[in-house]
Amino acid sequence: MDKWPKRVSLSQILSDILSIMDKWSNFAESLRIKYFPTISPGNDKTYDYRENNRPPVVERDSQTFQEFVKNSRKRYLDKEEIKIIFFTSFNEWFEQTQLEPTHDYGFEYLKSLYKGLKF
Repeated sequence: MDKWPKRVSLSQILSDILSIMDKWSNFAESLRIKYFPTISPGNDKTYDYRENNRPPVVERDSQTFQEFVKNSRKRYLDKEEIKIIFFTSFNEWFEQTQLEPTHDYGFEYLKSLYKGLKF
């Protein structure tokens, strides 16, 4: 039996994700190493190879993605001299993590990225 829900929205789990990212950041700081956050607009593992224990589909939402980017920027980039955020990923079409323009979303996710990173 799967331990994950089948579907979840990014807005439902954003606070949990940010909390986990803070824990990793604190852990990295305790080791005196830099922490580089990784963000994603969503994720769809529908075609994942695993039969059981497949991660949930994290439904895309450009407003929540913009909030995710903005929170990550404020928490990690504004206080660091190295300004890096990793994206999972720019054009991963198979898992619905792409940020590039599409027929379905147009430039919506690039605009959200821009607005979230705007200082």
